[in-house]
Amino acid sequence: MKISNSQRYIDDVNRFSKAINSIEDPVQKRKYQSMLADFKNEIQLIDDAHSTLNPDPLAAREKVKKSLELRRDLDSMIKSLSNNT
Repeated sequence: MKISNSQRYIDDVNRFSKAINSIEDPVQKRKYQSMLADFKNEIQLIDDAHSTLNPDPLAAREKVKKSLELRRDLDSMIKSLSNNT
């Protein structure tokens, strides 16, 4: 199963998108839109690495670490937005 097809991933992307859309500051909004795009890209790269015949475990591990960092940062963004309301 691909990560990008998992319900958790889909829910996270929807939650992050909704929070980003509520940001009024254009600079902050672009920052988090870029972060979300990077998150989606990392997940796609992980999916691709697992679907090849010769996966590179070290490269996949780095992608997983990066995606976790991005997810943590996006979660922090949501928490800070909810604290401001």
